[in-house]
Amino acid sequence: MNTYFNSPHKILNKSVLYVLIVFGLSFVFLTLKYEVAFAWGDRRAKQEDKIFSLIQHNKLQEAMTATDEYLNKYKKKDDDLMWGYNAKGVIFSEMHEYTKAIYAYQESIKKLKLLNLRVGYKDNMRILLGSIGDLQQNLGDYTDAILYYEEGIQVMDSYDPKRYMTKMYIAWSKFYLSQGMDTNSLKQVYEETKPKLREIENSLNQY
Repeated sequence: MNTYFNSPHKILNKSVLYVLIVFGLSFVFLTLKYEVAFAWGDRRAKQEDKIFSLIQHNKLQEAMTATDEYLNKYKKKDDDLMWGYNAKGVIFSEMHEYTKAIYAYQESIKKLKLLNLRVGYKDNMRILLGSIGDLQQNLGDYTDAILYYEEGIQVMDSYDPKRYMTKMYIAWSKFYLSQGMDTNSLKQVYEETKPKLREIENSLNQY
């Protein structure tokens, strides 16, 4: 009977070789995985740029089709869904389909809450809530608009200067609502005051 014994030296050499092979294969796998992820992210960014460009050029139907494709393609990632639904909200707003835009923004908010982001969460939430408030205002639902503006205030930091602008907006709106003004009169006041509010916001954005 032949029995083979390996010396400690041979065993060590084989162990080192095995480790090097495993390390090499792992490195190749990680490199490929990184390159694939990078390429995937690059394609996604190009899609987002395309949608943004279509919106800018008022090609809204094309933008909507591209956004639906984007949502279907990246439906497993909450951050991509948040971006896609936000894009749909913008497109529907440009189409003056305000109810559909509100629904899209609400879906974007749901995904944002699931992400629980530390960076950018408050700004994104404030913008989304403000956008819904603006749409409710366009629909003549001023009470609902105020509720969304107030919710937007709650997510802001106490030192955020926009907080004071928004609080002024709400206080002013509540005053006119308390006067029992009809919808047309209140809408006219909104339209007359908007430029001044934008001027205040622009001045605050300098800081």
